[in-house]
This record gives sequence, C-alpha cells and structure tokens, in this order.
Amino acid sequence: MKNGYEVAAVCLTGARAIEAAGRLESGVIICSIRFVDMMYHELKDCLPAYFEMIVIARRELWQEYGGDDVAYLSLPVSGFDLLDLVDAMQREILQRIRKDRTKPKARTGEEERLIRQAKEMLMQKKGYDEEEAHRYLQKQSMDSGNTLTDTAWAVINMF
Repeated sequence: MKNGYEVAAVCLTGARAIEAAGRLESGVIICSIRFVDMMYHELKDCLPAYFEMIVIARRELWQEYGGDDVAYLSLPVSGFDLLDLVDAMQREILQRIRKDRTKPKARTGEEERLIRQAKEMLMQKKGYDEEEAHRYLQKQSMDSGNTLTDTAWAVINMF
C-alpha cells in the first residue's frame, strides 16, 4: 500500500493465484517463471480477461522459458521499474474495461429476429425500404429512451 497499490493476495501456487484472481475484477499478477504446480504461461492462460502478468526472473531463465505474452523484469529488479510497469499495466487494464463497457452488447438471435420482423412490418405497412425502416426504429428508440429491441416490440404490437 506504500506506493498506492494494494496487495490482494500472496500465493505460493498457481492454483491459489487463479482462485484469488477469480475473486477480483482486475489486477496485475507479479510472479516468477515457476510455481510449485505450474509454469507462468499456464497461469496466464487461466487468468480472467482484465488481468496482466509481470514475470520476474534471471535473464538466463527468461531466455529459456520466456515468451512475448507477458511483461518481464530481470533480476535484480529496481523498485521504480516495477512500479512504473505496474502503473502502465493498471492504466491499460482500466482503458480496456472502459472500452468494453461502452461497447454495445451483442444482441441475441431472438432480439435480431424481433428487429427484422419490425423492419419488415414497416416496409409493408409504411412503404419504407430497409434502411428507412431501420432509421425509423433507431429514431423512435432514441426519442423514447428505449432499446432498439423494445422499440421493435412496440412496432410489432402496434401493427
């Protein structure tokens, strides 16, 4: 906590690190190349989406086992280098979380079917082409503050 980062867990095995990561939304795992029960890359493959990893090892070990999918710091480690890397990774994770939260959620097949059906009804009843029908649904959705799916449902019920 001294440098602004809370240590959420200290784990001697990869399985414990996976368990601890499962309880958290995001984080940076700092480890060596080998755990008692697995290698760092096996742990990396099991981590949730918003986790990054820093491997600290001797240069010779990294050359033998290391890969490009994690950040690496060579022993002896400078405290400043470690904190700078953790800070950069935390910023990257937060940026990915924000980006994912603003991304529209994928529609289910049923939702797509409803929207398609509403557009077809608008095309038949109002003489719109597909683009006009879609724009109509979007505008009604924005004006009412409802989702596109809810607006499509309302159009279907209206006809």
